[in-house]
Amino acid sequence: FEERVEVLSRAAIANYMQVDAPILRMLAEKGATDIRGLLGTLIRVHTQAKIENKPLDSNFLSEGGLISEMKKESVTMEEIVASVEYNFGISKQELTSKSRKGNIAWARQVAMHLARKFTQLSLEQIGKTFERDHATVCHADEKVKELMKELPSKRYEVEFLIKKLQAKSPGKSSDGLL
Repeated sequence: FEERVEVLSRAAIANYMQVDAPILRMLAEKGATDIRGLLGTLIRVHTQAKIENKPLDSNFLSEGGLISEMKKESVTMEEIVASVEYNFGISKQELTSKSRKGNIAWARQVAMHLARKFTQLSLEQIGKTFERDHATVCHADEKVKELMKELPSKRYEVEFLIKKLQAKSPGKSSDGLL
């Protein structure tokens, strides 16, 4: 935690941002766990405050919904994988295998799509879970969105899993299923 505060403090100084220590601590506590995400959050909230001509304080972070946006995920990668395993009848070994069988590939793509939606993990981190690279995660996410638009049966499958995971994650809203 202290290291994250220090990283944010140094980044603020290096980028000529005036950010109070309590705000840095709040961002370090509620922000992303990786450095890139943490720095991105700092830059995003600082820029938003400048655009709106408001001070970057706790009121600004809470009124803009930025704190709730930064909340740590309440659905874990393990829960996503377990949900996909159960609903598709496919083991984790099959999800991480090199198999390109239609039902296994689809389940893997859905799991990657759900990971993008419900976690703050990077593309690389999601890819590692399935022994794939970040480009495969991007492709899987786009493929699921595309098939959900084209095929109602696929959309219902994914929406069912989304609703199931949202029941575990009270912080996520039910709008914006894609």
